[in-house]
Amino acid sequence: MEKRFFIAFLLVLPFCLSEGQDKAASILDPAAHEMNFERHLWFSTDNAAGMALSPLDNYSVVSAGYRHTEGDFRSLQRGKSENLLTFNTNGAVSLGRTFLWGDFTFRRDGWQDAQYNTNCFFLDPDMPYYVADDRAGDWTRQSYDMSVKAAFPMLWDRVVFGAGASYMAYKGAKQIDPRGVPIGYALEVSPSVAVIIGEGHAIGAVFTYRNMFERSTFSNVQGSNSSPVFLMKGLGFYSSGSVSGTGGISPYFYPGNSFGGSLQYAFSSGDVRVLADLGFYSYRRDAFQNPQTRYRMGTAGKTGCSADIMVMWGSGVRHKLTFEALYTVTKGTEYLQERDQDVNTDPYKVLAELDMSRYRTRRASVTYGIFTGGRDNTYSWYAGVQAGYEGRSETYFTPESVLEYNNAGAALFAKKNFRAGKTCRILVAADAGYRLNLGGEYDYNGPDPDHRVITVFYANEFAVSSADFFKAGLDAVFSVPVRSVAGINIGASFDGMFPTAGGGSRWAVSGVLSVLF
Repeated sequence: MEKRFFIAFLLVLPFCLSEGQDKAASILDPAAHEMNFERHLWFSTDNAAGMALSPLDNYSVVSAGYRHTEGDFRSLQRGKSENLLTFNTNGAVSLGRTFLWGDFTFRRDGWQDAQYNTNCFFLDPDMPYYVADDRAGDWTRQSYDMSVKAAFPMLWDRVVFGAGASYMAYKGAKQIDPRGVPIGYALEVSPSVAVIIGEGHAIGAVFTYRNMFERSTFSNVQGSNSSPVFLMKGLGFYSSGSVSGTGGISPYFYPGNSFGGSLQYAFSSGDVRVLADLGFYSYRRDAFQNPQTRYRMGTAGKTGCSADIMVMWGSGVRHKLTFEALYTVTKGTEYLQERDQDVNTDPYKVLAELDMSRYRTRRASVTYGIFTGGRDNTYSWYAGVQAGYEGRSETYFTPESVLEYNNAGAALFAKKNFRAGKTCRILVAADAGYRLNLGGEYDYNGPDPDHRVITVFYANEFAVSSADFFKAGLDAVFSVPVRSVAGINIGASFDGMFPTAGGGSRWAVSGVLSVLF
């Protein structure tokens, strides 16, 4: 399997690097590379066709990085200590009137002392049906992620068609009994169109389809010893199971499909650019146990909508205002089933579908930034402010139990692009912010309120999700040009979260080495 992904990577890499030097001299500065994306608003949407209306400067970058994360202020499903290695290559190139962008990312990370997740690679709060256990242990995780965008030649000086695609394959392994090994993929395609409807006005549309699959197997290295597990249903409700060398629960598998789309409107006049992006999607993801019997553990059905508005104006001093909003609703369905004796049908027959839980997420944020100094494609100073809100409500209907919290936050950030000598540069960034909890509760009314799933796991999840905390970060990148055709960048960063009550903290340090063409 790894050979196939490596071959696919080699197929993507050449066009990421080809012709990357056409405009290299103008974007070797890390700040200019950042502005390459800040200035071209269409690229921040899923509409690949929009790249023809606002093309990125040609570039290629290859990078390798390491990140270490430590601290107790976390979900118990994450590692107390985490180590992440990444390799990435991405680039944009124009081939005549066709515009291409590609990205490949390899990630390998290790978590230490993670709990309450036996089988899932992704910790999705909107998928309540998974297997958990309370033994603290290590995880290893590995993923390959490839994405491409293409905007084809404009027709009739007005219409552009585009296409986007992404493919991720991943595998993980829990390193202590009971052990789980999840393996899966996600494939997404997104055809798009953009149309110029008048001088300075354009509209766009995207359709997105996503297919997902994950399979988890279980084992005990200790042979016939049995390890208890919890078959989770949401908000602390579960049924008991076990993993052993001679029996226990069967493999879980999660097929899923998602449909969605978005509409865009763009306006430009002089130094003013505006882009609005309205999106929607719906997905269904089932959880089964045992591929042969297909015993239904539950279904998560999710719908969501989003709204993003970006405004950029100014020339010598440039301003950017961004508004983002998201609303999702997920319905958790459980099934009443019985064994079917008819050999020509599925082994289990569904007698009733019961909507047992609901999960709602609300997010909104606004960001203002100002760029000063430098040329049109870079900056000397970049500073701004961000404010946001997040609300989450979870309900299990029978017996009724709720988990809810509402948070607001604000942050300041600043970057300075220093010149070091005649050709080198140092980009320094700092940010600081605070999150304030506006209220919340976790009220469990199930049959086992003293169980550790409630008193330890969910109590911690609620405490972390509803905590007040300070956050701060510091980042620096040193850039050395090589013969005006490439730039070698060495970066280091620190960021941390520090709650105001309850003790503990969470911090991370990282380093990256990249070559920008």
